[in-house]
Amino acid sequence: MPSGLEEAGLVMAAFPLLISLVDEYRQGLDLIKRWMRYKKTLRSLRRVFAAEKQVFENACYKLIEAVFNDDGHTARRLLSDGLGSAWKDSNIDRKLQQALGPENWAVFGGIMSEIQSMLSKLLAELQRHISINKSSRLHAEVQALSARFHLVFGNKEASLEELHRLIDVFQNLTKGVKMRQREVLKVGAADEFRKFRQKACELCEVINQSFRCGCSTQHVVNLRLGTPDGTPISTEAGALETFDVEFQSGLNWTATSVKRRPLKHSAPGGCRHINNLCVYLRQPQTLGAAGCLGYIGVEDPLASGESCYCIQPGSLSKERPRVVSLYQVLSSQRRHSRFPFYERDRLKLAIILTTSLMRLHSTPWLQDMWTTSDILFRPLNDDLDEEAVLQPYVAQTFPSTAGATRSKAPPMVRNAALYALGKVLIQLIESRPLADENHLNQIASGGLVDPELELAAGLEPTIFRKAGKTWADVVRRCLYCEFDVDTTSARLDNDEFLLRVHALVLNPLADALERMGKVL
Repeated sequence: MPSGLEEAGLVMAAFPLLISLVDEYRQGLDLIKRWMRYKKTLRSLRRVFAAEKQVFENACYKLIEAVFNDDGHTARRLLSDGLGSAWKDSNIDRKLQQALGPENWAVFGGIMSEIQSMLSKLLAELQRHISINKSSRLHAEVQALSARFHLVFGNKEASLEELHRLIDVFQNLTKGVKMRQREVLKVGAADEFRKFRQKACELCEVINQSFRCGCSTQHVVNLRLGTPDGTPISTEAGALETFDVEFQSGLNWTATSVKRRPLKHSAPGGCRHINNLCVYLRQPQTLGAAGCLGYIGVEDPLASGESCYCIQPGSLSKERPRVVSLYQVLSSQRRHSRFPFYERDRLKLAIILTTSLMRLHSTPWLQDMWTTSDILFRPLNDDLDEEAVLQPYVAQTFPSTAGATRSKAPPMVRNAALYALGKVLIQLIESRPLADENHLNQIASGGLVDPELELAAGLEPTIFRKAGKTWADVVRRCLYCEFDVDTTSARLDNDEFLLRVHALVLNPLADALERMGKVL
């Protein structure tokens, strides 16, 4: 007996066949002028089948994508496989069954079985009538065919309504599973965000200890926030241990991938220890026996029981020598390939910044009152292209001190980091800074802790008209911390609050991007 997943594959295969049979049936009537009303009926029937096929396919895609959370890879493989072996994959079947649970799995299998049975009957009847139609030559046979046509399709409305109802039930099931999977992912995300933040703090400390040069100037290190396809850095196992980092040495930059490695990686014959990063970066770099440039951290991690951070070579295009801030891009008002921002790029950048905030808040990499000056890009020959927009950086200077000055938030702001995000999102929508430096200095001279406060508050009510409800809701929640929690709980290191930010800021932005046709 086929499983629910196999039944879904049979349904997907039946719809195109039904549509082609209706086309063939209709072509058999083309020479009979007096049957125009049947041709019209068949055209309508074809449209119904095509529409139901698309609805069913979309529901299948959303269900499978929600369960596997792999940017639609598994869903696309299944939907493009016809009646191939993918629909009989026991691993996919088992994971789908686990995600649905016993009750939903039984409902899913029942719905697929009913739809498949109904489509099979329709296929059988259409195939039988096409055979009669092709062999018909005499008037009596045409009359007989007419009688059979009414017999089969005379009650088609009831059959099609039942088909529509079953697919509608399947859609609702998909929505429920998607919501439940999103909740599961959110709970897991809180733990992943916390782990990422801990590793980012640890990396910062290790880099700080590795600059033992005593230089009079500080060294700049860039940490990349996004990935080339515009999605936030993966939280898959292992990805949390890897950071894309650029080290500055003099006027030159060295792109690297810094990865937290197991203790045995630094064993004799493995990765060599880098005692002084400043000296090392000024020398020609060669790969060691382990395929790495070296590792930073304690000299003997095996003896101390600590991990090491391995530095692997990265790539940095010679056509991207400069770093510019988001503030500089907004202030210059110069046109670039991707500025002013397209709506899709604006959403992707907002998602990357929101995710990065949830991972890097309260770390040396991102102060609470961060601004557009803290977000950096590497333009292509001074042109802000798609790759630059979707791979922003933040920077930190080393050696750093524990008592470094950090900007203060206005007294009425409940969460400074989210408030800062709200101001940045307004500027993404406006494609300009909140005000020029002279205006901000004039406001600051009045004694305000944050001179942008009244400017952001004045623009917030206009966001709905300019960008729509999603942006307006997200900006308002960030500026005024509207998450239904008391002030003492409005901390991003509080998992309950973090999950509310995930649900009310990150999810609406991701949903808006999905509606544009790109799934995260």
